[in-house]
Amino acid sequence: MLRLTRAFVFFLLVMLVSCPVFSGSRGIVVGSKSSADHVVLAKALLFYLRIHSLPVVDKTNYGESMDLRRAILTGDIDIYFESLSTAWFNYFHKSAMVSSPDYLLGQCREADRQSGLWWSQYTPANRTFAVVMRKIDCKRLNIHSISAWISFLSRNNKKNYLLIPRELEQSESIVRGLFRHYGKKMNLKGKVSCKTLSVSHLVIPRLVANGAYFAGLSFAALGKLDYFELECLKDDFRYFPAYNLSAVARKSIIDKYVRLPFLVNVFSGKVTTDSLRRFDYLVTEMKEDPVRVAKAWLIDRNLVTLEQIEEFLAQ
Repeated sequence: MLRLTRAFVFFLLVMLVSCPVFSGSRGIVVGSKSSADHVVLAKALLFYLRIHSLPVVDKTNYGESMDLRRAILTGDIDIYFESLSTAWFNYFHKSAMVSSPDYLLGQCREADRQSGLWWSQYTPANRTFAVVMRKIDCKRLNIHSISAWISFLSRNNKKNYLLIPRELEQSESIVRGLFRHYGKKMNLKGKVSCKTLSVSHLVIPRLVANGAYFAGLSFAALGKLDYFELECLKDDFRYFPAYNLSAVARKSIIDKYVRLPFLVNVFSGKVTTDSLRRFDYLVTEMKEDPVRVAKAWLIDRNLVTLEQIEEFLAQ
């Protein structure tokens, strides 16, 4: 058989994604939050499961966290991606910030055992907070981690402004905790002062990018960071809470489709923070189609191959 061209592959993918779901039972109902990165991720999961011969129903762009939580508990959806700390804070009503995704995953699994829900292995992708700077400044000053940034601040008082998101009520306390945590870990003798300015989180990337401010507290999966060529500093002493994504599914659907846990865990292992940020950038900033972004990512991550497409078409 002749090898398929890349253009023809994209045509096939569009046809497969748009074709009706399998007849018979309703299949696996895939939901997602309304943010661009979640929509793209769910679209990718839909196609990935379909190419592995599992019946799926598209309920992406369903709503916000509490909408998805109610939907999966009532059976309106069967699977969606949730952030570990979102569940920890909002569903299980905990207050402590936890940076360990392993601990949070164990707690989420235990808390939802009686609810009939299954949690997949968490993704490398972490939708947590991030201290961001211009990439050119990071390279010029050799600042690629929060500890390096704090060390720099201790020697340069003129660079001690940090923009914080107005929409996040805990911004001030998070920043104070950040400096306490790093000061202790770094054994800093003197107190490093950092003045904060509260603005909308949507303008933080632009204000940092144009040089008006040296750094800002933002969100690691925000597409505007790529658009304005900003770098997320590495949280090298693990202060920020773990917002790694995990697929949450109804146990009944896991029991019915025994291959589903394996497939979801393989899929989840490919999802990085850079992937989510890229999804948001392409859809929100560049206005690309979420389905096209999703299928291009699947091919790039080798989750879908030409051989699988050929086999699927031959069935």
